[in-house]
Amino acid sequence: MFQVKNIRAPTSLTRARFLRDRLITTFLAYLTLDALISSPAAPAFMITAQKQSLLHLNALSKADIIFRVTGTLYYWLSGFVLLLVVSNTIAIVLVGIGLSSPQDRPPLFGSICDAYTIRNCWGNVWHQCLRRGLTSHANFISDRILRIPRGTLLSRYTRIFIVFLISGIIHHVCVLGMGVPSEEAGGLVFFPLQALGIMIEDAAQAALVGRKGFRSAWVRRVLGYVWVVAFLAWSSPTWFYPQSRVGTDPELLLPVRVARPLVGLLKRLVRA
Repeated sequence: MFQVKNIRAPTSLTRARFLRDRLITTFLAYLTLDALISSPAAPAFMITAQKQSLLHLNALSKADIIFRVTGTLYYWLSGFVLLLVVSNTIAIVLVGIGLSSPQDRPPLFGSICDAYTIRNCWGNVWHQCLRRGLTSHANFISDRILRIPRGTLLSRYTRIFIVFLISGIIHHVCVLGMGVPSEEAGGLVFFPLQALGIMIEDAAQAALVGRKGFRSAWVRRVLGYVWVVAFLAWSSPTWFYPQSRVGTDPELLLPVRVARPLVGLLKRLVRA
């Protein structure tokens, strides 16, 4: 696995400590995922193809905009905890039976506190499982086929665009297996848009660096978080609305449900 930048497993971490920490994290992530997928499905009229528009935002109601923001947060949180459960389970098994060491299993994700730029979201926070293959192919196409000189802005952004384009192709094929029609699957729109987001924020940072009001690190971070949420809420519906229209059986994701029985137990204890 290609590690998230700046994330390394502690060299002194014992197997017992690793297993304890990962078991706790996995249980909490499982509960969170169970609670998320137990929530009511999105109303069909909120996730139509027209509602995922990138351009006609003035046609959206206040409820549509609120749903885009909350739906985006819900989607990415669900994906985060699902991947966390899967990766942690594999790590627990391999470390538990001695086929891997704790040092070989660093965290899959970086700190959410670093998600104040689109670049950081995809390079420092989100998982990097595809990064090695994507970057090697992007470098080959840019350097060998297009012969764009390294060290130039054109080379940098061409490679970023190709990385997201290939990722979009991979994810496009994946959602076809979920039953999403090819003409509706948004992977070839959403993922290349992330390269555009990186270009926009790079240009903004270059223009605003040193400007009064932007010298404070906390101001830049707060504005960065707002920008990231806004950009993802704008672009993500092209990706997850089509999946939401198809729907997913919660039992396929989590055959063993925990959250609902726990809530029922707590209610009975309160009434007792």
